[in-house]
Formats: sequence, structure tokens, C-alpha cells
Amino acid sequence: MNSAERKIANKLTAEGWSVVKGGWPDFICVRAGIVKAVEVKSSNGVQPHQRKTHDLLKAGGIEVEVVPVPNNNCRKTAGTPLTASLWKRLNRSAIAENRTVSQMLRILLEEALHARANGHRETA
Repeated sequence: MNSAERKIANKLTAEGWSVVKGGWPDFICVRAGIVKAVEVKSSNGVQPHQRKTHDLLKAGGIEVEVVPVPNNNCRKTAGTPLTASLWKRLNRSAIAENRTVSQMLRILLEEALHARANGHRETA
């Protein structure tokens, strides 16, 4: 934090605000007037400074979602290993749609959850 930011942060803190500079989620999402924060995490998990920010956002009524994704060293998500062929297909899809693998995985997870919630069987 530079000196101008520190001065403003100190003033806001003195006024009773919780001021957070780091630890922000990867995405702030807005739809139909609803705001949610999305944190994309590999196996190293949410760090303490990130958890503090998440707690402050939740206290302000903002939903916080942590989405586990595979990292370069461990191709696992939520305890389920990804096969090499699935990983390659996911990567190709991400490139084709100009997205990151994390974004594509998030889309696929949302589609699967939506299908499950609507009583549709998931297909492999």
C-alpha cells in the first residue's frame, strides 16, 4: 500500500470500516442485481488473508463460492482424478472458446449441477 492509500485506509478504519487491500476473489459476478464472489483455488486452498476477505464479503451479504480446480502438479478436483484425455479435451475446449481451463471447468461443473438439480442424469 502506498502512503496515500495507507492514509485513506487509516481514516476509513478510524471510521469503523474494515479495509482490505489483498485477498480479493478472482471474480466478482453480477446477475439480476445479485452479487457473488468466486475464488478459484488449486490444491493449496484458501489462504488466511483470503478467508478474512471472504468473511467480510459474507458479512456484507455477498455470497462467496470457492471453486476447486486442478493445478499443474495434481490433476484432481474435489477428490476426483481427471484422466489425461479429459484434461486434454478440457484444455482444447478452453483454447477454442478463448477461456482458461479454470473457466471451462467452472462452466462444466455448473452445467452438471444444473442438470442434477433438474433431475437429468449426468453422462460421461
